[in-house]
Amino acid sequence: MCLFSSALITSNAYADFSVEKIEGVWRLSGPNTGSYTLRVEKSSSQGGACKGLPTQDLVINVEDPNGEWTKSVSDFRVPALGELGACFVSARPLSDKVIALRLSYNVRKGGELKLVEVASSRSIVVDHWIKYSKTKQINRSPAEFPISERVNESFEDDLGWKRLLGLTGEATDLTSPELDKFRAFDLEKNTGLESAAIEKRALRLPLLDIPFIETPLLIKDIPLRHTRMVGGGTKEERVFEEGFNYFLYLFKKEDWERANRAFEVLETSAVGHLVDYNHAYTWSLLGQLKYELYKKSGDRSLLLSAIEKWRTGLRKTVKKGYEASEHDVYMLYRLGNELYSNNMNYALASLSTWAQKFSWPEAAVENIQIWKAEALYKLKFFDEAKDLYSKYYQSRNDLTGRARVSDYLMAASLFRIGDVYSRKKNWDLAVAAYTEAIKSSPTPGRFAFEGAWYPTILKDFSEALLNRAEANIRLGRYKAAARDYRSFMYIDGNHSYFGVALYRIADILRLSGASKERYLGALNECVFKSAGSVTDHLCRAQRAAYRITETSSEQWPRLLASVEDLYKKYDSTTNSTLFTKDELHAFSNLLSTWAFVEQKAPFQALARIENNFKLEASKHLLEWSEEFAAVSLGGYLEELLKQEKFEDVVVNYEKRQHGWMFKRNRPDVVVRVSDAFAKMGLWEQAEISLKTARKLKNLIGRKVERPFDWTPHQWETLEARVDLELAKSGRKDKAQAEKSLNKLDLAEASTRRMWLEFEAGLNSKPNASKLEKHYLALDLMGELSWKEVDSYSRVLKDLGNLEKEKQFLEQKVGSWLGRSPSSNRDTKGPELESQIRLAELRTNSGENDLALSILERTLLLGDADLSPLQRARVLYKKGKVLQRIDGRAEDAVSSMEQVRQLAPDSMWAKLSLVE
Repeated sequence: MCLFSSALITSNAYADFSVEKIEGVWRLSGPNTGSYTLRVEKSSSQGGACKGLPTQDLVINVEDPNGEWTKSVSDFRVPALGELGACFVSARPLSDKVIALRLSYNVRKGGELKLVEVASSRSIVVDHWIKYSKTKQINRSPAEFPISERVNESFEDDLGWKRLLGLTGEATDLTSPELDKFRAFDLEKNTGLESAAIEKRALRLPLLDIPFIETPLLIKDIPLRHTRMVGGGTKEERVFEEGFNYFLYLFKKEDWERANRAFEVLETSAVGHLVDYNHAYTWSLLGQLKYELYKKSGDRSLLLSAIEKWRTGLRKTVKKGYEASEHDVYMLYRLGNELYSNNMNYALASLSTWAQKFSWPEAAVENIQIWKAEALYKLKFFDEAKDLYSKYYQSRNDLTGRARVSDYLMAASLFRIGDVYSRKKNWDLAVAAYTEAIKSSPTPGRFAFEGAWYPTILKDFSEALLNRAEANIRLGRYKAAARDYRSFMYIDGNHSYFGVALYRIADILRLSGASKERYLGALNECVFKSAGSVTDHLCRAQRAAYRITETSSEQWPRLLASVEDLYKKYDSTTNSTLFTKDELHAFSNLLSTWAFVEQKAPFQALARIENNFKLEASKHLLEWSEEFAAVSLGGYLEELLKQEKFEDVVVNYEKRQHGWMFKRNRPDVVVRVSDAFAKMGLWEQAEISLKTARKLKNLIGRKVERPFDWTPHQWETLEARVDLELAKSGRKDKAQAEKSLNKLDLAEASTRRMWLEFEAGLNSKPNASKLEKHYLALDLMGELSWKEVDSYSRVLKDLGNLEKEKQFLEQKVGSWLGRSPSSNRDTKGPELESQIRLAELRTNSGENDLALSILERTLLLGDADLSPLQRARVLYKKGKVLQRIDGRAEDAVSSMEQVRQLAPDSMWAKLSLVE
């Protein structure tokens, strides 16, 4: 889990700090850009989930010489890392150059925070755990015991990394370049098909990460050879011999409880001092006895007791310069295999390092080397482990015949190199390593499948085919991945991941753009062949989500129920080995969100994806959830803009700004907020939001289109509108507004209208010729409104082009008025000024009758819309025209009288008296 995400620290150099839990120990790892100090402090004042409880804190002060980190960090708190045990985590600048990390743990009475560190000039690794003075060990899994437990300590009582890793030298040099290898702990940031950052990619349904699976190695135990005690001389020795042989008799009969009581009686008897605790045979028997009791009772403290017996026996009886006895070898095998199978890998690494100092049979030497490589691999010392696997294979590959003890372990070492690269998410090298392992595995047998030959030993390592397929998927090599999945199903049809392979083949068909029929066919086959399993539910859910994308909304509820069954029918007993319920819940929400995004239903998508931020899902799914949420939110805000709910746009954005969107803003969300501010006339707020949106857009630099994206024209139009309005109010330079307008496409009506505003609003004396050019363009587009018809008419009048003005008004106003009154009654007509102006132009041309018809139609059609003052004006103009027509003098007088009756105090009434 990343301690510091992009939400808190933006500097890439520090995005690699992480905290993981490994074998019961917390590991803090990350880069070291300068000197650092490390200490443990006690406190009761921390926040978070600590809530004032007494804590012990791991505090590390890291020097930041360039100040890059410090500049990007303010005092902040992050939520508790409950699964890691920390109840409070913080990072605080101590100065311009130093930052302090603090991990707080609630430590009960008698507990102490212990730590082991290793660092280089570039990396820091701190393993830490809580050690209690009295630890109850009953019924605890060995994996739960941290390295502070005595049974997990080093054979040499030294837990330093030099001892553990078998490095040479007396003291640990923390600045040694040799230790730079520890920087391999860096976490992969981008899981997916592309190498680009996730916010740069096309939006598509992500892969559900299949838990990595590795082949557990099988190292056979050697049998325990039982030897009766004979030849006692004295009476005391004979009594001891009889008691010990009775113990062996019960041991061989596997009567473990009676055997245990028999040894306890013998040990506490008068002859108990004769028990030979310097002989490996004794310790091998006692360890095996405790182990068998553990198997029968399930009491894990007995397992720990068995491990401790074998550990003590080895330390007491193995001598330098002598080949180990057969019972020492037996204890080595039993101890190593139990530590390995119970994931007690610190102890296994320590055992292997210790054992390499002594002489063992060749088969045991091979096991020791493999144990150490396996321990370091599981402890995530990947580079060390890879080197050990490589050296092991090379050293054995040079041998032939009987000198080479185990072809199985040789093959295992090769396949593990592929596992190492898979764990580090280095997919190219993982594919190459698995391929080389299949090619070079030391086995004479071969079998054919689909034209390819495979070594028979691959049947013992079928998981390698799965892992190579997963690597190929992430590299976009779908054909190769599909072949590996088919090969896996062919050679291991009873494997627990058989259904996973079927599910992944459907994924491959989807990602490779196969037809709908092939994709749905693969999902149907998955449902049929993995019935009742988690992959059955996965395929059902994905099938239902796909159908949502192509059905009407009436069918959505039924299909959504099928998608949600993925987690609602979760059964921890059958699914826990693959996914957690939260992981399936998160993927179910992603499926339905993806379907609704495809259906252009952003509100439905948003309502589901936001639930993921309350779940404990993988970083990969949460990253994709953020991208789907941002896209869905952008689409939803666009809907609100179309509904003119501008305030709701701002409210919906601000509601999320301090949640999942905290410093994860996306430009297509913020630009809608800017648009909302603009439509509310809040131009300064619109400019601030727009600058943020543009900065984000340039920073991300995404070149692939996503649903609900704004076009470049929409971006440029909003920028021009904001610049224009700010320039009109004097808050921005006119030149900037002109520059923004010059970016727009003049073929767009909105562009022409903004140019009209620019010419008329930012010039004290507008250039009538430029205005005429834009109005003419709008006319040719058929985009002129009646108000713009009136304005265009005025521009033509200013230019003195009265003939063109008359032709234009005849075309627009005259044609509208010439239609039947009934057809015009329900549609908005031309501006009153345009109608009067056309009448004036007709009068000036001597067309008095035509002018009169316009004014009469204006009075008729505008009967309900004209105010008394407007009617008075039209009647006055009508009277003036009637005066020009022979024989209509009385009508002219009547018209003027109507003017005075409608608006007696108006200018038109006064003018009518003069007439």
